[in-house]
Amino acid sequence: MTVRPAALVPLLLAAACSIAPDPGVAALVAAVEQERLEQHVRALCASPRPAGDAAATAATLAYIENHLAECGYTTTREPFTAVAMSWHRQQTATGSTTFVATGASGVRHNLIAEKGAGGEGEAVIELGAHFDTVAFGPGADDNASGVAALLEIARLVANVPTDKTIRFVFFAMEEEQLVGSREHVERMLRENRLPEGILSLDMVGYASSEPDSQESPIRIPLLLGPPYVGDFVLVAGNFGSGWLGNLFEGCVDAYVPELAYYSLNRMATWSSDAERVDAWNYWKNGVPAISLGDTAEFRNPHYHQPSDTPATLDYTFLRRNTQAVLATVLHWARTTR
Repeated sequence: MTVRPAALVPLLLAAACSIAPDPGVAALVAAVEQERLEQHVRALCASPRPAGDAAATAATLAYIENHLAECGYTTTREPFTAVAMSWHRQQTATGSTTFVATGASGVRHNLIAEKGAGGEGEAVIELGAHFDTVAFGPGADDNASGVAALLEIARLVANVPTDKTIRFVFFAMEEEQLVGSREHVERMLRENRLPEGILSLDMVGYASSEPDSQESPIRIPLLLGPPYVGDFVLVAGNFGSGWLGNLFEGCVDAYVPELAYYSLNRMATWSSDAERVDAWNYWKNGVPAISLGDTAEFRNPHYHQPSDTPATLDYTFLRRNTQAVLATVLHWARTTR
């Protein structure tokens, strides 16, 4: 099942690519393990992991590094200095509990792993997901779901020959004004190592089949009409990213037709909500980026809450999203655009 917007402007309705299924890709798509995805989510949600919690952040980085090492990857911590907030309980004069935030400057890290193509100067494509959370929630959907998907994709492509380098980027400090992805993109600009584009996963694990389970910040008759049932993945991009959104949608149609999607792969930046995702830092710098997600608070009642726990996720939905991204990466990494 696919879901597309009705539009009055034909240019904005460029169709998904027609993808001829490849048996090798199909076999890898079928090999995505739902149990592994759930295991990753549960392990990552042992506690909240806000950027200002050094112990939780260290444990998260170690978990990701260990699993990538098991798949044969060498990881790199990409350092930057930033102020992160720490939250502390404090008793008020009336005896109630409040929380006080303090900021501290320190070295933070994005985590990078690459699956090289073996040649010098080959093109690079990126997959990204942020690993930090808000202070008071374990962040199962936001964003252990995206990290779990990247870890499973990294496992499955580790020994697959590709024509392009696949760079996995685990972003820090998304919850604090997208600092991690901003620092990463600025570093790539300075070093002249910008990728062809990125698929960024942020909240890809919550779905509902209930009527009126999907809200929307905007609905425009005949132009923009998201479904009222929250069982789809949102494909969000700016105008220059349309080709990448089309590729993803074509791979959904070819390999994971059970996954519903709603296409905003050219129109997402019409909304101020676009500034809330890591893809924003790529769009600002002219790099194609598609943000994939379940629309956060417009669907998930546990968004940024202590109740964002592993038990609330739909792991079939998470598996299908992982499969769709895997298929897209394999076609993208083998093709010269």
